[in-house]
Amino acid sequence: MFDIDYVFPWVNDQDPVWQKVYKDYCKKHGHKDKIKGAHNCRYRDWGLLKYLFRCIAKNMPWIRKVHLIVSNIEQVPDWINTEEVHVVLHQDFMPSEILPTFNSTTIEMFLPYIPDLAEHFIYGNDDIFPWNLSQPTDWFTEEGLPRQKIRGFKRYCGEKQFTNVCQNEWWELQTLIKGKAEKDTYMRPWHCAAPMIKSKCIETISLLNYNNVLKRCSPFRTEENYNQYIYSDYMYLMNYTSATPLTFEYIDFKNFNLVYRRLQKNRNQFICLNDSGKMQNIPPSIMNIFIAKVINPHLPNKCKYEK
Repeated sequence: MFDIDYVFPWVNDQDPVWQKVYKDYCKKHGHKDKIKGAHNCRYRDWGLLKYLFRCIAKNMPWIRKVHLIVSNIEQVPDWINTEEVHVVLHQDFMPSEILPTFNSTTIEMFLPYIPDLAEHFIYGNDDIFPWNLSQPTDWFTEEGLPRQKIRGFKRYCGEKQFTNVCQNEWWELQTLIKGKAEKDTYMRPWHCAAPMIKSKCIETISLLNYNNVLKRCSPFRTEENYNQYIYSDYMYLMNYTSATPLTFEYIDFKNFNLVYRRLQKNRNQFICLNDSGKMQNIPPSIMNIFIAKVINPHLPNKCKYEK
C-alpha cells in the first residue's frame, strides 16, 4: 500500500501573538465588529487537541505523517513532539498576498502545496476524531482511488452561507467540465475527514484557474469562497472515486449529557464533535470535567505525537 498522510488545521485562540494579529487586522481593515468573535466557535479551543493526536496514533497507526497547520509557531503547544508532527505554518504553503487569513476555507484551497505532503492524504477539521480503528482500504482502493462518504444530493435552499458555497462550487465545476446534473441540486458530502489526491487537487485548482482561486480567498468566510468540498466534487465528477464502508457520526455540542450518551460505547470509526456555538458561555472548568469523565477514559495513554 502507498503512503497516506493526515492533515488538519488548528487555532489556539488564547495565543497572544495570534490575538494581536487578529485584532490589528480587524481594526486596520474595517472589521471591528469581528473582534468580539475572536473566541467564538470558529476559533475556540476546548483542550481536545491531544486527544485528536491520540485517536490518530491509536486508530490510524498506518499514517505516514501528520501535518498540523497553524498560523504562527507560537500556536504550537509545548507538549507536541515536533519530531513526529510536521508543523506547517500558513506562510509555508500559502501565497503571502492573502495572509493573514482567519478563514479555514481559504486555508483548505492550498492543501496540495504543503511541503512533503504524500500524494494520498486525509484531510479533517480539528473537531473530527478517529474514534475507532480504520484501515487504509476504508479510505482508498488498492488502485489508489479515494473512497468518499457521500451524504447525497440535496435540493438547493439558499438559506445558509455554507450551503450556498457548496452549491455554487458544484455548479461551477459542472459548467467547466460540461457535466450533467439535476437542476438546483448539489452533492453534499458528510462533515467527516475526506480522502484526497494531491495531484487531483492541483488539477481542480488548474481547472478553476489559480488566479481566480486567489481572488475568491478572503480573511473571513464569505459566499464567494471555495471550500475543500470542491476537491471531492471534482473527483466525483471525473469518476475518480469509490464508495466507502466507513462509519461516521455527527454530534452537535448542545449539552454535555447528550454528548456523553452519544459517546458511550460508540462503535463508529469517526465522530465529529461539532462546536456550533450553542454552548458559548460554558466555563473551561466544566469542559475539564467533561474531558476527565468522557474523553480521557477512552484515550488515557500518551502517544508518539506527545513529548
